[in-house]
Amino acid sequence: MTKKDLAVALGLSVATASRKLNGHIDWTVTELVRLADVLNTSVAYLVGETPETHRKMKNGLTRLESDRSELVAGAGFEPTTSGL
Repeated sequence: MTKKDLAVALGLSVATASRKLNGHIDWTVTELVRLADVLNTSVAYLVGETPETHRKMKNGLTRLESDRSELVAGAGFEPTTSGL
């Protein structure tokens, strides 16, 4: 995706999109939500609050992805509860 493609998707001029991407202009919350949607991720990921991204699948559901492999249980993992 080019800056021009991104600008069009966000309803911004190319110059404004470029200035925002380079940190010269702050993003509004509405723009961050739109940007996350266009990039198929979460606002939390965009602002560095989480290493996970939330990917939208073709069926409209959301799948959590992470760059941290320890978040995925290995084969045969059975969750247990204690005290029940």
